[in-house]
Amino acid sequence: MNIKNIFQQPKDRIEDMPALLFKTADLMKEGYRLAESLIMLLPYYTKHEDKWRENIQRSIGEGHGATEIFKRLKVDDEFLMAIYFAEQHGDLAATLALISEQMKYKKEMKMHLKKILTYPLFMFLILIAFFVAFRIYFLPNISNLVMTRSTDDLATIQWSKLLLHMPDYFISLGVFMACLIIGVMIYIRKKNIQLRLQYLIKIPIINTFYKLTLTRQIARTIGYLLIAGFSLQQAIQQLKSQHFKQDLQYIASLLEERIIFGQTLSESVSRMPYFFHKFELFVEHGEKNGLLGRELLLYCEILDEKLKYYLSIVVSFIQPIFFIIIAICIIAAYLSILLPMYKIIDIV
Repeated sequence: MNIKNIFQQPKDRIEDMPALLFKTADLMKEGYRLAESLIMLLPYYTKHEDKWRENIQRSIGEGHGATEIFKRLKVDDEFLMAIYFAEQHGDLAATLALISEQMKYKKEMKMHLKKILTYPLFMFLILIAFFVAFRIYFLPNISNLVMTRSTDDLATIQWSKLLLHMPDYFISLGVFMACLIIGVMIYIRKKNIQLRLQYLIKIPIINTFYKLTLTRQIARTIGYLLIAGFSLQQAIQQLKSQHFKQDLQYIASLLEERIIFGQTLSESVSRMPYFFHKFELFVEHGEKNGLLGRELLLYCEILDEKLKYYLSIVVSFIQPIFFIIIAICIIAAYLSILLPMYKIIDIV
């Protein structure tokens, strides 16, 4: 989840894209065309109606399909891929409704994260101001008072200074961790796709989310294409031909190669480390009963619930961590005051 987008909504995006897609899907089910539906609904979901209408009409005039229209409407690549495949299997309205639900959940998670972070971040900023004020006004005065009564208590003052820098240590640690993560991600992105995947499936926590998301995308795409009448090889070729996700292209090419050499899909996925656990069992069951497409979509629904569950766990840990940091800082503030005060009492 992108932290930048949690607190700031890009100005050039449609305000409520999930609702727009859901209503568009409803109109399309009633027989309206995609462009017609979007143009009808735009006034209700954006203040920049003319700009978006012009983008849609330009896409139509240039002969583009739904994927390019939604790309110009600033829909993320992860959803554009689903729209691209919906154009292939012909159920665009159902796909838009599904994407609407996914966008809505993503938006709710961002709002929830923003809500639980706002108060502890506000408290932490107040603490920083409090500590800075103490370092500037309180500590010099108390230092002079202690040193005028006894020159042997320099250690007490040093401890107070150390404790009053406690927020600085946490900020420095946070900056270091952020730089480390960014550095690792840049390093991984520079590698070829094979090495990139090997790194991603070995990093704790990230590997779980990555495998889950990757398996979910592959299962949903192949499942929809199979139900639409594509053969398994054709579905994998479609997955390989998309240009939105390089990792899916690479895995699709591996699956295609293994299937050409006589392996079943279940055998192929069981011998590849990129998929979420038990995926091969659902694939094998679908191959046996001849309902592979339905089994893949069923497994995809299970993964949707798993993803929501894992995200809720991660989010639930964030606020307690912030409060623990605040508690440590408050204790440090008390100690920084009490230590020199006790020393003054002892001297008196």
